[in-house]
Amino acid sequence: MTTLILVTFLVCSCFAEEYYQIRSSPGGGYQVNKLNSGDPNVQVDFLDFGNDYFDGTQLSDTETIVYGTLDSNHFQITGVHRMLPIDRPSDYNRETHYLFFEEDEEEDYYYTKVNIDSPAIKVGRMNNHFLNYPMIDRSWLDNKLYQTSKPFKAIARAEIRDGRVEVRAVFVSLMDPISSPCAPVHDECYDGRVITYYRDHERCVHFDQCVYPAERCSNRVPRCYDGYKLVSIPSGRRGCPRYICDPEFLPQTI
Repeated sequence: MTTLILVTFLVCSCFAEEYYQIRSSPGGGYQVNKLNSGDPNVQVDFLDFGNDYFDGTQLSDTETIVYGTLDSNHFQITGVHRMLPIDRPSDYNRETHYLFFEEDEEEDYYYTKVNIDSPAIKVGRMNNHFLNYPMIDRSWLDNKLYQTSKPFKAIARAEIRDGRVEVRAVFVSLMDPISSPCAPVHDECYDGRVITYYRDHERCVHFDQCVYPAERCSNRVPRCYDGYKLVSIPSGRRGCPRYICDPEFLPQTI
C-alpha cells in the first residue's frame, strides 16, 4: 500500500520596507537606488503614495530619500525625507555612508548604517556643522537625529575615517510634526502683559507665561540661509522675538 503525503510550501510575497535615493529618469519614470547597498539603479515607472500626505511634489533630485516597498517597477512609498539646505558645496567625490545616530545616557554617540542590520558602532568623534547653523532649532534637530524612531528618524550622509564621523548632509522626514498638526494656542494675558511662547521638539508652539513687555526690542531682523524661512516667536522675560530658521519645505507650525 502506498501512502501519498501532500506537502504545501507557503512562499511569502512580502517585501521589506527600506530606504532609497530617488531621482527623475531622463526617459520618464524614476531611478531608485537602495541606500548603502552598492546595487545599480532600478527603473521605476509607477510611484504609489501610501497616504494623502505625499503626492510626488515633495520629490527633488539628489535631495530626496524615500521609504517604502520596491516590487519590480512599482514603488509603494510610505515616507519621504528631504535634505536640509546646505550653505556650501558638498564633496560627492569622497566615499560616504547613510547613517542613523543614537545617543546614550552618558552622551556617547553610536551609528548604524541605513538598511543594514548590524550592531551599533561607537563614534570616536563627530563633526556636524548643521547643529551650529545660525538660528536653527537645535533641540528639534537633536531630537530628529538622536531620539526619534524610524521611519521618521533623520538620516545623515557622512564620511567615516578612523572612528571619526564627518556629517556632509542631513535628511529629515516631511512628516513633521509626526503625529498631527500642532494644537492652536488660545491663552491671553491681562494688565498690560503679553504672551510668550516656547517650542517643543516637534516645532509646536505652547503658552509659556505672561510678561510685561520690554520698552524696546532689537530692531535687527536676521536673515536665514537660502532654503530656510524665518520664524518669529515672542519669548523670554520681556516678550522680545526669538528668531528661528526652519527649512522651507516643512509645514508652518504657527
